[in-house]
Amino acid sequence: MDPDDAKRRREEEAAIIMLLMLLVVLLGLCGLMFYLLKWLLGIPGRIWSWLWGGSTEGTVKESADERRSWYPEGAFNEPAAINLRVPWSWPQGGSTVGAINKPAAERKPWCLHPHQLELWYNENIQRGTTDFDTDCREAVDTVVRYLHRVCSTNKDLFDVSKVVKGGSLGKGTMVKDLSDVDLVVFINPPHMTSLGSTDPQLYRDKLKTVLKELAAALRRHPLVRFKRSDAYLVNFAVEVRSGATDLSLRSVDVDLLPTADNISGHKYSLGLLFKEMLQMRNYDSGFYSASLVELQRDFVKNQPGYVKELIRLVKYWAYTCLPQHLRKSYPLELITIHRWGNAWSPSHFQKVQGLRDVLETLTDLNRLRTYWVEHYDGTLAKRSIEKLGLQNPIVLDPANPTNNACWAYQRSSNREQIQGAARKTLRSPLLRDVVVTSNWGGC
Repeated sequence: MDPDDAKRRREEEAAIIMLLMLLVVLLGLCGLMFYLLKWLLGIPGRIWSWLWGGSTEGTVKESADERRSWYPEGAFNEPAAINLRVPWSWPQGGSTVGAINKPAAERKPWCLHPHQLELWYNENIQRGTTDFDTDCREAVDTVVRYLHRVCSTNKDLFDVSKVVKGGSLGKGTMVKDLSDVDLVVFINPPHMTSLGSTDPQLYRDKLKTVLKELAAALRRHPLVRFKRSDAYLVNFAVEVRSGATDLSLRSVDVDLLPTADNISGHKYSLGLLFKEMLQMRNYDSGFYSASLVELQRDFVKNQPGYVKELIRLVKYWAYTCLPQHLRKSYPLELITIHRWGNAWSPSHFQKVQGLRDVLETLTDLNRLRTYWVEHYDGTLAKRSIEKLGLQNPIVLDPANPTNNACWAYQRSSNREQIQGAARKTLRSPLLRDVVVTSNWGGC
């Protein structure tokens, strides 16, 4: 090889090596600048967190013992650290801009910053609930049509006047995968006649026969799994599917309550009906409750949408923090509406303030006493409380002054469990620094 060509080749190789080394150095400098820039951009967030008494780091890392203290015993598995990307300025219009690390916070909002609650609600409760509500309606309608068909082909069985959807489904407060359904079946005479025109014992006997026939019919339905029955209802689970191709096994619990039409003759004089009920034994007057389902349903259903959103959040708390026997929806719905009214019924408010207000009420149930005067007056409410010897907590059913919706809270052990769970949640990062204003930060 020509010496000049060899020299030129060595020079080219040296130049290539230098270029490669220069490229490596440039990449290293870029990486260093990236981390430096990231550190500089994180300074406002750390200052923001320091000013508000939060963590001085972007990631909240609590000890296992501290995390366990946020929740009632056994309510949650150990949550992972939640990455909180703190915004540089307060969110506008109540919205949240913080990012939530999934799946750690997917169903556990208690360890989030208060301003992330709205985003968490939209992603974990609001999203999917509408579709689940529609799927449940279709599944329940299938059962209703089946019962109508059974009754129409066997007139000796009993004649159904109408079927009313109550519970979370009827009220519009359903939470995805966490709600159940009430179905009230109005039975025509002579199979069932109103309590006001028959002997209570005869009414109970006829109801027992109807319940037996309903249970037998439901056992024959391929999508229904019968669970139990008692003196008032039949309980079963019905399979829920999202579309024809969905093979996931989901179900919703249904309480089916047959009743006679016990209030049609008192539509314009419910006060007289309630006075009659006060003269009856508690056990017998309880058979009126199913007939009042439409009044109960409409009271909650007619509340504004933002109040029902808070109700869903409170019910989510109950399903995740309370034992099963204390997850009664109706008292929590009424307590939420009561506290919203006590905050001057704001048309817009911060969910985090509303949630804290409701939980604070649940920490001191011995002071809770309220009622509404839509279907009866204050005099009758006070008379019912005195006549029935009710003790706090008292939340009279707005559709029935003889029913204390908080009956499950009367037992001291139940009351202590609810109060303890509420106190623990109030100490969580989500709520511990929240201040409840007179109108929940709304207008």
